Amino acid sequence: MNSKKTIKIVSIVGARPNFIKLAPLLVIILFCGIIYIVILLRLILEKKMRTYKFRIIIEQDEDGVYISSCPALKGCYSQGDTIQEAKKNIKDAIRLHIEEREAIGEPIPIEVLLDEVKISV
Repeated sequence: MNSKKTIKIVSIVGARPNFIKLAPLLVIILFCGIIYIVILLRLILEKKMRTYKFRIIIEQDEDGVYISSCPALKGCYSQGDTIQEAKKNIKDAIRLHIEEREAIGEPIPIEVLLDEVKISV
């Protein structure tokens, strides 16, 4: 018995998946990814970007250096050769002070009242 076997060769060259059927699914996946990224960024920014308002004091010492402090944040001091530099440096010190307090779970003080008094001597 002589039997012939037929081998069928299938060429995959030029075979393409049907992207037209996949297009709606790809659009949905892309859209969901974009929405996820936007929501994630929004949550990160809301958590990180709180605004605080503190009063600062800038005084010039006898050497001409400007010393800046924030009375509401105990121990928060800085300095600079100019008023602008002292103000910039105290802003950095306040930011670091707040970040550290948040990291260890301490509350951030809020200034409630700041008033002036007149004294006659």
